[in-house]
Amino acid sequence: MTTEKRVEIPGQETIVGILNDKGGSDKRLVLITHGAPGHKNYYFLPLLAQKLSYSSFRFDFRGSGESGGEPKYNNMNVIEKFIEDILFPIPFLHV
Repeated sequence: MTTEKRVEIPGQETIVGILNDKGGSDKRLVLITHGAPGHKNYYFLPLLAQKLSYSSFRFDFRGSGESGGEPKYNNMNVIEKFIEDILFPIPFLHV
């Protein structure tokens, strides 16, 4: 049975995401990211989370959607910031 839960990960700027837990004994997790600009519920991302056979977490990068902070798209180190945002939630996620 799949459960969907809104998750807020606190930090200097809160990261907000949706955890789709497929249940069962498989504890693997797919991390779904959006493009820039975009957000966690953009176009096909919720459908992708629903159709996957694994649990997933899709989130808003800082400055996007419900997450805190200012958009980083004009920043020269945007890739580094996106990588930080991708790595930051991992210790908080459990299925």
